[in-house]
Amino acid sequence: MTSNEYTGNESAIMAQLKSIGIPYESDLKLASLQGDGVIYVHSYIRKDGTKVSGYWRSLYTSNTEQLKLLQVFKQNLLHKKFQTIFKRATQSP
Repeated sequence: MTSNEYTGNESAIMAQLKSIGIPYESDLKLASLQGDGVIYVHSYIRKDGTKVSGYWRSLYTSNTEQLKLLQVFKQNLLHKKFQTIFKRATQSP
């Protein structure tokens, strides 16, 4: 965040700091893995050549289908993790 961005958002930053605090990156990663409405947006370059650094943001949507797809994705990911763990546990040395 640049100093101009900070100055422009200082009152909101201070209000959040006093009310709920500022999360650590590890908190955001955990919330993301738990499906608590936080996602990481990777760095990208806009069509005009502007580089946008990666950042964390809330996942707010009113689209029920998107929420259903997210739940299915999380279930599939969890299922794959359990399959991997089970394979490792049952393989003979």
